[in-house]
Amino acid sequence: MHRHSWKAVAALLMIAAGSGTALAIAQVDNSPPASTVTATQPAAAAPNRSTASTVDPELSARIAVLRKAPDAGAPATTPGAAHFGADPNLARAALAADGQKVYLTPANGALCLQSASFGTCNDTASVLDGHLVSVTYCSPTLAAGHNRVTGVVPDGVSSVTETMVAGETSVPVQDNVYDLDSTSIPVEITWGDVHIPLPAPPEGACVSGS
Repeated sequence: MHRHSWKAVAALLMIAAGSGTALAIAQVDNSPPASTVTATQPAAAAPNRSTASTVDPELSARIAVLRKAPDAGAPATTPGAAHFGADPNLARAALAADGQKVYLTPANGALCLQSASFGTCNDTASVLDGHLVSVTYCSPTLAAGHNRVTGVVPDGVSSVTETMVAGETSVPVQDNVYDLDSTSIPVEITWGDVHIPLPAPPEGACVSGS
């Protein structure tokens, strides 16, 4: 599989997963298989939605970064994002506290979280409940044995707690985004009374199990 193909595969599998979590594994040159798990609960497979022409007002009212001007550097729309009616011309750039740059791409009654190495979408109500999260394993963009958890939260959340097999840590929120690169397997994201369980790594993924 070509270097840039896995991202499209991830998006297609996410659509097919219905209410379950989604998984994509693809070979990237001679590197170990790249694995991406999305902790979102996407809508069931259906015909593509029409492309969004504006930001969902419910999202822009509660996610400040969507009230910024669009950013022209957003990744091209993947098949998965197109299914939700995402328009990269509406994308806003967000810079996590650790320097990771991602894009929040408005869709039709939904929102997509994208970067150069992953992409995932979910419906508005689920996004506002915190269910727009990507968990990445074995990516060539990460150091060996590392994983990355990236997610979106509404206004007013200044940090989240990531529980891992090896313990827990507080992750700051900036531009409505949190991001953590770690060597320990992630288990759950929490803030306030919100608890978002994260899927286990796929069998054979390049993780240490700690």
